[in-house]
Amino acid sequence: MNIALFGAQGELGALLLKKFLQNGDFVYVYTDTPDALKIDSTANYEIQRGSVSDESAMERTIAKGDAVVVCPDFFAYGKRKDRSTPVADGLEHILNVMKKTGKSRIFLTCAACGGQVGQNAMLRFFNKIVKAFMPHCYREADKVREVISSSGLDYTIFGFINPYLKKSDGGYSVCLGKEKVKAGVSAENLAQCIFDSVQKNAYSMEAPIVYNKKQE
Repeated sequence: MNIALFGAQGELGALLLKKFLQNGDFVYVYTDTPDALKIDSTANYEIQRGSVSDESAMERTIAKGDAVVVCPDFFAYGKRKDRSTPVADGLEHILNVMKKTGKSRIFLTCAACGGQVGQNAMLRFFNKIVKAFMPHCYREADKVREVISSSGLDYTIFGFINPYLKKSDGGYSVCLGKEKVKAGVSAENLAQCIFDSVQKNAYSMEAPIVYNKKQE
């Protein structure tokens, strides 16, 4: 499989990059910081350097991918009073290029806030906490969900509550909004869930919340 990967310089993206390459997939990596990547020289990959606002630069990366995988770091951008939404704005450029190049399948990670949280008590609580104490993150997540759900593309949004748990040997579980959800997930388990879902083309037009089966 050919994968167009955005965000490979971050912890989650780096784990996904390694999993795809070890699986024998060809990865087209798009990044503005190629020096931050750690890739085996014998692996099947191609790096395109550019910003997430440069649609012409990312055309080849997206055009060559069977699926687009986007892993932004939601907590690394913005300040409390910052009204900008760089993650959502960058996603809009990615979606524009996907439409231009005839690509439709996208997998995306997003903080589990904004949009519809349904009747899940944990999600409602997390939603309130983020909105009160990290409003910039809430605005990003809310806009990301709005942008991708209205895109007309075949999307999967992997939600997370706390992506900083330590690696757990218990594996991961997913919640589709009705089941109980635990409070956090390790980067390793989140990456494994995304990898498995991309390989199986799972959760089409859904937004699973990913969490560690065993909370430590």
